Amino acid sequence: MSARGVQRGVLALGAAFLAALGTLVAAPAAEALDGDDFKAGMIITDSLFFDGTALGSGAIDSFIAAKNPGCAAGATCLENYRERITAKAKTDRCDAIAAKSNATAGQIIAAVGKACDISPKAILTILQKEQSLVTSTAPSSRAFAYAMGAGCPDDGGCNTPYQGLYAQVYYGASLLKGYTLPTSSLYSRYGAGRTSAIQYNVPTSCGTKDVFVENQATHALYVYTPYTPNQAALDNLYGTGNSCSAYGNRNFWRMYNDWFGSTTAGQSLVKAAGSSTVYLLTTDGRWALTGPVKAKELAALGTVATVSKGYLTSYANRGKMPRYVYDTGLEEVWALYGRERHKVGGCGSNLVNGLGVDCADIPQMDHGEMLRLTAGTRLTPLLTTGAGAEYYVNRAGRHAISSAAAPADSGESVSAEAVTVPASILSGAPRRAVMVADGEALTDGSEMVYRSGERLGRVGGTLWNQAGLSAFLSTPVKVASADLKIPAIADALSGFVRTEDSGDTYMLTASGLVDVGDEAPEGVAAAVADELLAPLPVASVTGMPAFLSDVATSTTYLIDGTGARKFPKGAKVHEIANSLGVDRTVVAVPSEVIDDIGLGPEMLRPGRVVKDADTGQRWLIDGAATRWRVYASQATELAVGSIATVDAARLALYTPASSSATIAVRCLGDQFVIAGGTRYLISATHVAEYEPVVSLRDVEWSTCRAIPLAETKGGRLLLSPSNARFLVTEGTVRRLKASEKVSGMGRPIPVLWTTLDGFPRG
Repeated sequence: MSARGVQRGVLALGAAFLAALGTLVAAPAAEALDGDDFKAGMIITDSLFFDGTALGSGAIDSFIAAKNPGCAAGATCLENYRERITAKAKTDRCDAIAAKSNATAGQIIAAVGKACDISPKAILTILQKEQSLVTSTAPSSRAFAYAMGAGCPDDGGCNTPYQGLYAQVYYGASLLKGYTLPTSSLYSRYGAGRTSAIQYNVPTSCGTKDVFVENQATHALYVYTPYTPNQAALDNLYGTGNSCSAYGNRNFWRMYNDWFGSTTAGQSLVKAAGSSTVYLLTTDGRWALTGPVKAKELAALGTVATVSKGYLTSYANRGKMPRYVYDTGLEEVWALYGRERHKVGGCGSNLVNGLGVDCADIPQMDHGEMLRLTAGTRLTPLLTTGAGAEYYVNRAGRHAISSAAAPADSGESVSAEAVTVPASILSGAPRRAVMVADGEALTDGSEMVYRSGERLGRVGGTLWNQAGLSAFLSTPVKVASADLKIPAIADALSGFVRTEDSGDTYMLTASGLVDVGDEAPEGVAAAVADELLAPLPVASVTGMPAFLSDVATSTTYLIDGTGARKFPKGAKVHEIANSLGVDRTVVAVPSEVIDDIGLGPEMLRPGRVVKDADTGQRWLIDGAATRWRVYASQATELAVGSIATVDAARLALYTPASSSATIAVRCLGDQFVIAGGTRYLISATHVAEYEPVVSLRDVEWSTCRAIPLAETKGGRLLLSPSNARFLVTEGTVRRLKASEKVSGMGRPIPVLWTTLDGFPRG
């Protein structure tokens, strides 16, 4: 086609090539390239070669001036060259170009580069390697006429109407761009992504080299100059090789590296000038490496090239780079992490679908580029995140699992080793129902799901913990709340459960199950599979216990027909049990059990005087089941503290005694007189003197204990509010004189006048 190398000089090292050799051979040793670095399959990356706005006209002119500061007197050099740019209509290769008079070389190169998407840096390099135009201080008219070597075959003379700098630059750039169009007849010659036999020089006797052409830029350069350098040319990179050496593509690679830096940068990774955001370029657009995949993970794809914003935006913006890419050669999806590629499968595979990967929405990467990345472990349906979360992925999506055995126990057929992946690998996978292995459990902290045999059970986290189910079932594996999708078939456990097969009803306790039969609250028992309860121990006793303790609050309740009745302050279980004649065992249960039973009226404190809210009648509460009528005259003596008003419903739970209360009581064989809310121990002989005005009442020990005991024993002496002494004798009282002495009658008991007034005077 064109000179595409050394312009007919590949055999004879013509004058034009010798000029180029003389001007460029003196690269500084510290910067000199090594011929071993030349990669025949990628002479320059696409992003560098096709960046049509890589340099503006001013920058191009400045570059030329810097490279050639000494144009000969009277000579026309590239630095002072001027030409009219004639208008060009848009073609399938290049956009339209507007006319411009007296254009500089920089303006010509910039206009053509932008229109044809060929980098001005590449054009400058071709001008130099073809005619030494950039550095020549006295270029010939022929050098300008055939500046790009376009239309100058290597095996014949130049015969082209496209003469002059502008015509040559436009013609050469349009050819280079045209070779990359699928409609071009030369598109398949040395085609990208395939291996081609490329000659070393014009004579076929020099032989060929099999070259895998990696990209379109290299393909275009080989069509433009169809030779690859032999080892002799590469061994003497800044000089000549042997008679079979060709230099065109070698010189392009060498000169570009010397002038503009590495030609291998940016084959896949680029960033715009002035920006730190790196993008992966693929056939379907640009992908910002600011998401889960960062540039360092793709370092194997080569150096990041800085390109013009115009070139970058010529690629469709596809957003942030995902974890998945599609290998267009193998037609497979791969996951990217850990600086490796990991095979997932074809677009229609269960794993790809389950991970939520849409092949149309991920980068389409050339197989050759994929091979730059190290192949890592293939993904399997069993995936574990770095944080320890385990999943099974099938076609439906991802399932949080309790262990690798869970899928099989859930009816899935899987045989694979678990693979650890970043959590972002699973970010697009729909969350589906959890899978639990037999004897294992999962939790998000607020709810648990476990498997026993073929059945699944679900339990609230509070109920699970308070019932201590981990000791009987399994310590649950923690999962994220979003992952805990519990299957609808799971049976929900509550404080009371009823087995489906046997119909037995159990209460959940802190130590297993209690068979409560028909004593369970109506309508609260949850129906569950028998096998879900099989791991839990069952207590030997049956029926509803009389006493339950809430494990969360340690509050004790009496259970009766009204519900769970909270124990009064200071009450003792054995006293209440004795009072009611029931077993004193207290069973610790979860709070939910108490909630299921429902709260009944709170128990009243034994030994306290209360007032009926409806009638005003006062009563002494005796133990857990009895109340004694208290007359107003004695209420203050019997009351410990203030007299509380209670509703009739609470009082109704206590059976009225057949008689009224008095200030004399007996409990556990001892006699007491109660005065001022204090009980005074007296002998049986002394208390007999109070009869028949004050009859002795037998009460529960809990009632006695609730009334404070005086430090001294009482007897037959009573002390009035005015400190007058009275002696009780056979149901009467006699006032003693101040000087009157008595002995053996006990310490005086302080009483109210109303109490004294209840005795006849003796």
